[in-house]
Amino acid sequence: MPRLSNRFIVLTILIIETLLNGSPVQGVDADQSEPECSLYLAPSSTTGSCLGTFSGVDIAQSGTIGHPELVYNIFDLGLHAGFEAEQDSAIVDLDWAGSDMLAQLESKYVKSLAPGLGSTVNGHPGLNNIMLGKPQQVSSPPRVSDKNEEIHPLDKSSPAAGAITYFGKLKTYATSPIKAGSELFAKFSDDYFSSRTEIYGPAPLSQHFKIADSIVERFVNFRKENEDEPEESKLSDELLASLWDTVLSAYSIVEPMRAALPNDVAGVLRARETGSAFESVPSFIRSPEWLEENGKCIDKVRPGLSPIENAGRGAFAARSLQKGEVILPMPVVPIKRGLLDMHNFTNDLEFPGRLIRSKAIPTKQLLLNYCFGHPRSSLLLYPYGTMSGLVNHASSGMSPNAELAWATEPANEFECFHQSSWLGMTPEEVFTKRNETTNMMLEIRAIREIEDGEEILLDYGKDWESAYEKHVMEWQENEPSAKEESCDVSDEPAAWRTGLEQQNEPYPQNTVTACFYLPMAMNQPEQRKVRGGDSVGVVWKKSPPYGEMSRRVQTCEILERFPETDYNEVEEDVEYKYTVWIHPNKEIPANHLMFDVPAEEIMLMKVPYTSDQHWTGAFRHEIGIPENVFPPAWISP
Repeated sequence: MPRLSNRFIVLTILIIETLLNGSPVQGVDADQSEPECSLYLAPSSTTGSCLGTFSGVDIAQSGTIGHPELVYNIFDLGLHAGFEAEQDSAIVDLDWAGSDMLAQLESKYVKSLAPGLGSTVNGHPGLNNIMLGKPQQVSSPPRVSDKNEEIHPLDKSSPAAGAITYFGKLKTYATSPIKAGSELFAKFSDDYFSSRTEIYGPAPLSQHFKIADSIVERFVNFRKENEDEPEESKLSDELLASLWDTVLSAYSIVEPMRAALPNDVAGVLRARETGSAFESVPSFIRSPEWLEENGKCIDKVRPGLSPIENAGRGAFAARSLQKGEVILPMPVVPIKRGLLDMHNFTNDLEFPGRLIRSKAIPTKQLLLNYCFGHPRSSLLLYPYGTMSGLVNHASSGMSPNAELAWATEPANEFECFHQSSWLGMTPEEVFTKRNETTNMMLEIRAIREIEDGEEILLDYGKDWESAYEKHVMEWQENEPSAKEESCDVSDEPAAWRTGLEQQNEPYPQNTVTACFYLPMAMNQPEQRKVRGGDSVGVVWKKSPPYGEMSRRVQTCEILERFPETDYNEVEEDVEYKYTVWIHPNKEIPANHLMFDVPAEEIMLMKVPYTSDQHWTGAFRHEIGIPENVFPPAWISP
């Protein structure tokens, strides 16, 4: 009996101690055949989330997932639509900070939307296995040259200029090995979950899983020590189970902590191998059969440059598709048409610093071009699924090979894909249910057989086509003003000019130099000579391939340029590194010196309100939903 008392003491210590260095989460082996589809949209394995994204194949650490996606930027939404309307909009649940997508200089306030994995992937405090990279910027619209290479016009000669996002090629990386059937999780902050208890409940946070891992480790060690005891002193399996129940009871008053712990001893043993976070989501890995039955494949198209004049990018069949086959499932969220109106502003002479918003609406947010709607409805649908913004209109002389339709309601217990009850509500009723899960999904279906590599084309409708034809007829090609001076921000010169050199040979006045940096590297200073004097700064550090999202970009001044290797007489062959000033922002309170910055980590960015997406003459119109598909209840009388 003394031994038994001592063990209860050990268990008591186990309960009290809350060590914070948890075990790493590892994958588990699964005897699964490889499915034909590499990515699925399917009901999420987590509480509080409806749809999730699952990998149909094994993915190595640092491997890319799916295809690169577009990014849409929304400018000064609160100023134009009102801050209350902004917060009441469903798109705030899908937006990223403009700085995450290299768009913070586009306007004063920038929200970025990343359709595809940037919107359909859920977060989990302990199971994150993917990370978004950074988009690339190119002048829009991209075209195809005779050599089938992407080129970028630099002025407003194209009627599609300013009508297509030039933020694209956003990649997604695996931050750890991903097994086929696994749900994909991005890293969301603990604040994200703790501020949404009405959705996720008292969910465990990252710290709770770390504590749970330490408790699991101690209990497993205790169980192992028990096995080495003489038979007469061993605790029975029943008593070990009772002891674990005691642990659970002790933590029942802290709901997130209790939810992070395995439910029984068998779960403890599994959690010792895979981590408590993994154990908390039993259906984290799904079988190929389950995904085929309950999911929708989202890898049937790939991005590419469209041969259609002024179309820009397009979506192309990644395999042969049959008539009637679902090409793209597109979950949608409803937004008010007026939310995308953009106004002019003037300074209030009576109250300095205050702006007066005009009643006139000279243009709309670029997002309108990627939404679906009807000319007599106040309701727009923003599709946030994979490749949803790349399907072009079958222009004059062409025939569509695909059509829009509502997804069929699921035949199983899952209600995440589509519920037809939404289609019978009025727009006002839809908007009042803002905080409810919007289970609406459109599909793009093949109306004939489509060959591998063929571009997917829709009929955008007569209203869209008439509006675009009118736009083309009225389009006047003007020389760019000084404010809109030509500049391809995607090109890297042979050598970046220093600040002193720019005084004699400046870059276009609507641009500014910007540099990438890692915030975590800003607290490792060293001293070097800069311009002949000693200065303290930090050395530029490279982020891991899957760590692009942790990189930040900020305006900077180039102080010095020096050859990376011994001087080569052929100047074009010289590779340079740079010393730069990183200008202050929220993460960097003062100017910060950075040494050894590679040329590819410097870029030109447009200054606010000068990119082509701010041109008031740029084309704006939603994509039309056919009359036989658009719900009559949504049409204004």
